[in-house]
Amino acid sequence: MTAGGSTAAVIASTTSWPFVSRHAAVDQLETALANPSYRGLVIAGEAGVGKSRLAAECATRAEGLGFTVAVVKAIPLAGLGPLLPGGRQLLLIDDAHLLDDASAAVVHQIVVRRQAVVILTMRSGPGVPMPASVLSLWKDRLLDRLDLEPFGSECVNELLDAVLAGPIDGACRRDLWETSRGNLLYLRELVQAALDTGDLHRDDGLWRLKRLPISQRLCELVESELVDLDRAEHRALDLLAVGEPIEARLIDRDVLHSLEHRGLTTAVGTDLIRLKQPVHGHVRRRRMTLATRLALAEVEVAPEVPEQDKSVLHGLAQAMAHLQAGAVAEAEPIVAAGYQSALDQRYPSHQAWWALLRGNLAVLTGQLTTATTLYAEGAAVAKDLGMAGLRRWCLTGRAIAAAQQGEASAALDGEPGAFHEAELLRAQAWQAVAVGNLELARHQLHLAVKNAEAAKAYAQEAAAWHDLVRISATATDEAAAALAQLSDHVDGELMVARVLQARGMAIGDLGLLVNAADRFAAMNLPLFAAEAYAMAAGKARLQEHRRRAEGLAARAQDLAARCQQARTPALELAGPAATLTTRERDVTALAARGLSSKQIAEHFTLSVRTVDSHLLRAYAKLGVRGRNELATALAW
Repeated sequence: MTAGGSTAAVIASTTSWPFVSRHAAVDQLETALANPSYRGLVIAGEAGVGKSRLAAECATRAEGLGFTVAVVKAIPLAGLGPLLPGGRQLLLIDDAHLLDDASAAVVHQIVVRRQAVVILTMRSGPGVPMPASVLSLWKDRLLDRLDLEPFGSECVNELLDAVLAGPIDGACRRDLWETSRGNLLYLRELVQAALDTGDLHRDDGLWRLKRLPISQRLCELVESELVDLDRAEHRALDLLAVGEPIEARLIDRDVLHSLEHRGLTTAVGTDLIRLKQPVHGHVRRRRMTLATRLALAEVEVAPEVPEQDKSVLHGLAQAMAHLQAGAVAEAEPIVAAGYQSALDQRYPSHQAWWALLRGNLAVLTGQLTTATTLYAEGAAVAKDLGMAGLRRWCLTGRAIAAAQQGEASAALDGEPGAFHEAELLRAQAWQAVAVGNLELARHQLHLAVKNAEAAKAYAQEAAAWHDLVRISATATDEAAAALAQLSDHVDGELMVARVLQARGMAIGDLGLLVNAADRFAAMNLPLFAAEAYAMAAGKARLQEHRRRAEGLAARAQDLAARCQQARTPALELAGPAATLTTRERDVTALAARGLSSKQIAEHFTLSVRTVDSHLLRAYAKLGVRGRNELATALAW
């Protein structure tokens, strides 16, 4: 429900945004204008930092002091005389860096002769052309110079408060700040587009943001700023948009130096780089075709593939992209052909990579025993070849697959690389699930989410959020919102089904859960489908729709039977376990694995009496007489 005012009125208000934060600069100008010898001010900064807005505010203040103000854009100014009729004059010239040489000379003479106080705005930064006469105005100290930086998060919040005129959700503030990074042009376009589409809306008086749409206007604005880049520089930006942060060595040194010089990239630690302005990534991804993304993805796996084996990259990249999208039918022939070719041609490095992808495919299709074998194969070959990063990926995949069968003993490599830590945390979470420690599992998955989010590893972040939905109903509100936002970055039907499943669990909507389950099944993802049907059965049971619950549970059982010994918390929801509270599920999971009430109490920092109370309530709901019957009841 929306409430609290007219969105249309807010849209109208964004046509003229309020002036915030820089009042001190205007006050200083007012003081300077009292000095008859004061010549003026140069306001410099990157595009979008608010130079024109500050200059306009200064001009308004000058008018209040009795100055006659002439405002002109950077056009030929040879005939400027008629604009200066005499008296106390202030001349405001916007985008002075675009002046031609003759016009710049005219402005220089106006300043030298004190014909008017002059305020100039100009874009700063490497590669910005600057007429010599304009440059000399501040270099020779004829005019003061004020350099503007992008707004900080506090200033952005102040501006949003003034524009939206109402309480704003913290996640909304975060997303607008992180995407705009204080660039007022970008911020304004982001807010306007989100208002236009309804993604920025009032929910019971609170401004909330579903997602950040990237408008055509914003795309054109960004592209106009990058029009003079060469082909190699554009390709480097595309690569960063798809995979940031990436290793600096993946980009030609001269190209990287040029991008850094222009202020388009920034370092992350000592070896990684990312786009300085997040909006650039959003815009470039919006413009890319799937083919472009696939081609660029080849570079992401390149560091682990020996130089003589680069021919395998295109197939690997295609398969990875299809698997991340849940496109099993498209991935299967590529993976099968790649693996067989590696064996036929006796290329062990190719064999290791294709074994990893065959394992990923097997996990998606619920073939968990097959997956553990394939991951073990990939890890062994990678170890022989000294491919440490690939070996870590294979060991992590094996641990996740084995844990989803209830086996927690698979070894993990404890030294993650830059792009591996989120997957390692996911594996640790599933191993915690396998021993019944759902609390630890949730903790590890939240860490995985934070790690992937920081690295902008969107596919890994989506997988971690989906895992939280699969193991626990306690995080579904948060997970549903996060997955919906990630759908702007992660393509494919798999992402659609994940969002529906999370939302269905969050609001108890059987229709959404069944829709998600149907989609998983259509993609040939039987484990995900079985879990979603089991969740739907659990909701139906709670809502006392007994016949429907039995039908959904039967569908879940049929699909689970197609998987290889899958044992996940979501599958339990098809049975009586759906009636348990989160704490009852946590306690019974440990009790079913043989822990005593005292051990469970120590684990959760509870009293033994409280643990026993949880167990007694769980026994009644499950229809069992004691802990020796729990394992069977929970396995329905």
